[in-house]
Amino acid sequence: MVCPPASNEIVRFVFLRISSANIQAQNRRPQQRRKTRVTETHYHFVAMTKDIAAGKNKAYIVEEHDILICHSKDEFFAVENLCSHAMAPLEGGRQRAYRLICPLHGASFDVRDGSVKGQPAFKPIRTYPLRVVDGRIEVALNAEAAPD
Repeated sequence: MVCPPASNEIVRFVFLRISSANIQAQNRRPQQRRKTRVTETHYHFVAMTKDIAAGKNKAYIVEEHDILICHSKDEFFAVENLCSHAMAPLEGGRQRAYRLICPLHGASFDVRDGSVKGQPAFKPIRTYPLRVVDGRIEVALNAEAAPD
């Protein structure tokens, strides 16, 4: 079957249009994607240093995170207020130097890095970057703070 000349022109035009679009697409260099990483850390105000006595801890909710601020040896540390063994709150647990002891089963953790120091826990707890500015305790809730 032979198409009338007008139809052939339309088919040829569509074919050429599609072919040239494919050639242009092949000749383009692929766009290089830049990997961006957020480097600025945003700190949230939690409490005043005078609110937590030495050797004690206190829990706060910060942006829906249950954070436990521990005051050990004139330093402050921020950890997740959740025992990795029994999923119980760590608030009120005894502190011995840098060791935090879970009030439920006695598992213990190092508040500096979240590592396990005593069973029955085997998994570390999450820690958060903390800074003290003019007596204000501030905590950063970034992903880099999670334990390995």
